[in-house]
Amino acid sequence: MFLADTLSRAYLTEEAPSAFTEELTKINATNFGYLTALHLGDIAEHSKKDPVLVELERMICSGWPVRRDDAEPSLRPYFNFRNELAAQQGVIYRGERVVVPLNLWKDMIKRIHSSHIGMEGCLRRARVSLYWPGMDAQVKDYIQSCETCLSTGSKQQKETMIPHEVKDHPWSKVGLDLFDFNQRTYLVTVDYYSNFSEVDYLQDTTSRDVIHKVKAHFARYGIPDTVMSDNGPQFSEELKNFSKRWGFKHITSSPKHPQSNGMSESAVKTAKRLVNRALFAHEDAYLSLLDLRNTPTQRMTTSPAEKILNRRTKTLLPTSQKLLQPKLNILYPKKEAVMIEPDSKRQLWCKATVAGRSDNRPRSYEVEIETGWVLTRDRRHLKLTPRSTPQDEEDEQGSPDAEGEQEHTQPTKGVVSPEGQDTPYLTRSGRASKRPSYLKDYVV
Repeated sequence: MFLADTLSRAYLTEEAPSAFTEELTKINATNFGYLTALHLGDIAEHSKKDPVLVELERMICSGWPVRRDDAEPSLRPYFNFRNELAAQQGVIYRGERVVVPLNLWKDMIKRIHSSHIGMEGCLRRARVSLYWPGMDAQVKDYIQSCETCLSTGSKQQKETMIPHEVKDHPWSKVGLDLFDFNQRTYLVTVDYYSNFSEVDYLQDTTSRDVIHKVKAHFARYGIPDTVMSDNGPQFSEELKNFSKRWGFKHITSSPKHPQSNGMSESAVKTAKRLVNRALFAHEDAYLSLLDLRNTPTQRMTTSPAEKILNRRTKTLLPTSQKLLQPKLNILYPKKEAVMIEPDSKRQLWCKATVAGRSDNRPRSYEVEIETGWVLTRDRRHLKLTPRSTPQDEEDEQGSPDAEGEQEHTQPTKGVVSPEGQDTPYLTRSGRASKRPSYLKDYVV
């Protein structure tokens, strides 16, 4: 009996299956796999003994439930790609990949990693022809614990550079290193702050000779806080005892890792280049070293000599006398303790603290006295003084009376706070102002 469809009275007659449809139904997945008949027979034999795969084959033939939670817990890992699964001749396929029974997992992992071609290569090989739940994680765990790969592995990638902590004054951290050139040994001493370096010829490479050269530099520039070196025999127990006697900290870099003493290595490279070129040009290497110290650092206006000596040193080039004179700091840093010059209402110098630079007055400062009032004074009326200790402040009788001052401004309210140097503050006119970060250590 034939029935018409809902849109037409003309019903569809039954058609016999075409040759193309019959050919599709006869496709065998084994003809498109990557495994031999021997491997397929072994997999089919173990699949019959695997209860999960037996139940999976039954589910493939009978049909899957609509919801994933309605399937057996052991079959739920296969639910998301259930339409890719097929079973033929006792072997279950996911597309063109063979689903491996549980008893063959370890054997397949060993075959996958038999050539030790690396983790990613093994995973690509396995993903072409094999599948079981959690295959990628198991292959990774096996490769990561492979003794052959661990023993013959390549070097690791370079770590991210960690800059050294350098204080805000010269000759606080110093690096030491030795180098050989033209059958002679030299010692390089470099300052981390200024990049100022000293090069000394060593007649012997013992710790005593190294300490003798270092002592001369420490007597000239002062004892640093930290000395950085490698683990050479010259920087062993004798130098450690020397650091205890002279009161500085000796730090050595990691063995086989010269990057951690990069400043010294860079200074050695520069010294070698200078000595080599001076020897080739028949010139004095010490003049080359002098010129290097007076050459402004890249992206800066000061030279290593200026940073450590606060002036340039004379070279063979014509140099202005102004550059040879030491540069004094004419700015009072914030929170600096000063004394205010006496005036008609004070007979003694008064203690105060620098609170800020006065607006539109190039040499005026706002200073806070002990009573909390803020006064405006010219720089010539102020002089630096050592900061008092808490005990001294308790012993003081008191400070001069500041009441009735005509020059005083409002109390500290509205004036920049010493602790808030990086936060905006209100000026007298009510404008929010914030000083540049590069002047955070000074009052400008």
